[in-house]
Amino acid sequence: MCSHLKHETIETQNQLRSLKAFQFPVRMNCRARSSWLSYKDYSTHPPKGRIPTAFIYTMNAPAEMLHVQENNMNENEMIVGNALEKPERILAVNTLQVKNYDRYDMQGFNLAAKQQWHEEHWQQELQNAFDAGKRMAEKIVR
Repeated sequence: MCSHLKHETIETQNQLRSLKAFQFPVRMNCRARSSWLSYKDYSTHPPKGRIPTAFIYTMNAPAEMLHVQENNMNENEMIVGNALEKPERILAVNTLQVKNYDRYDMQGFNLAAKQQWHEEHWQQELQNAFDAGKRMAEKIVR
């Protein structure tokens, strides 16, 4: 529970729990959970309509390791989807973390393979992100 709610009465806490807008996992930070909450009368004021959203995940892990993050990505998208539109998922995997790997202790990475992946896929990953932004903008102006 958020620190500013600890001092509230049990009755008020129960009222907050019953609001469907607050059925988020505990991991969700306090500000995001209560961003539409009025402390005047504990009513909620979400935006009108569904707001298009997207998550752009950039990670140094190769595509074969996505299963490790799948639950986290699903949870993030569910949280946002409860209040806004279900997010579109955009992935950029096996990304280059630094410009010069020689300056860092990063022998765990196969630099030649990362650079080859980058050359073959980066432009398409950028285009995917651009296209997602375009789709969101088109939904807004309709």
